[in-house]
Amino acid sequence: ERAWSSKARLPGEAQLELLRIWGLSTVRNNDEEGYKRVLGQLALYNGNPARRITLFLEGFYFRVNKKPDEAERKFLSAWRLSRNNQSLNRELASLLAKQRRYDEAERFARGAYEQSPTNPYIIDVMVEVLIGKRQQGLAIDERELNRIMDDLERYGDAPGSSFFLMRKAQSEISSRRYRPALETINRAVERTPGLVSAYFVRVDVKIALKDLVGADQDIVVIENLLKSAGGFSEGMRLSFRSCRLPFFLRNVFSGKRRIWSSVRPGFQPRWQTAY
Repeated sequence: ERAWSSKARLPGEAQLELLRIWGLSTVRNNDEEGYKRVLGQLALYNGNPARRITLFLEGFYFRVNKKPDEAERKFLSAWRLSRNNQSLNRELASLLAKQRRYDEAERFARGAYEQSPTNPYIIDVMVEVLIGKRQQGLAIDERELNRIMDDLERYGDAPGSSFFLMRKAQSEISSRRYRPALETINRAVERTPGLVSAYFVRVDVKIALKDLVGADQDIVVIENLLKSAGGFSEGMRLSFRSCRLPFFLRNVFSGKRRIWSSVRPGFQPRWQTAY
């Protein structure tokens, strides 16, 4: 906002970029007044660039506020004005992937990846889409996945980051290599103990290995992390919408329920009453 006070010194394109950055900041900080002010300033500009940024910010606002349908509509409208825009392709790919619409997400993931093949956030989305497609029985190029996984390790595997470890664990799970997956996801949890989605991955692995007590313990950790992040009164249902969840989590709350009763009759894990 302070930078905006000196906007007269900037060319029009730089002013629009400043408004985009300011707008993203207001949404992340839940600053409704600031967000509306940014949209008001954008309305003073004519042309597609200002319109695209407005639609992008509106989509981002809806995504952060857990309204994926509205977010998708806004992002798509903005994308039609600039189909090679890296940010729009990334947002659409990520949004669709979180809904397990991997086949639709792929074109946008590739669009972002072609623009920035060394960006770990974009590589991560590309890997997520390919692993998701494989899990759904859709054809992928395994050599391409391996190559991009190598890129993710090169550019995203750093202290304090679990990009590579998370995706490696997902890949191992989709190949039913549960023991290696457990070792991998344990490393991810050790590296980023506050990352909720890492515990979701580990729950799935532990259920596959029939470690029911361990899975239940991780669910307690998840619930505590969600509460510390602001809390969700509807428990795990809202966590599906708010967290960056892996594609296989649906099994935890559906078909894999039978594991609990078949392995330990009468045992009632805490999460069964949370959904």
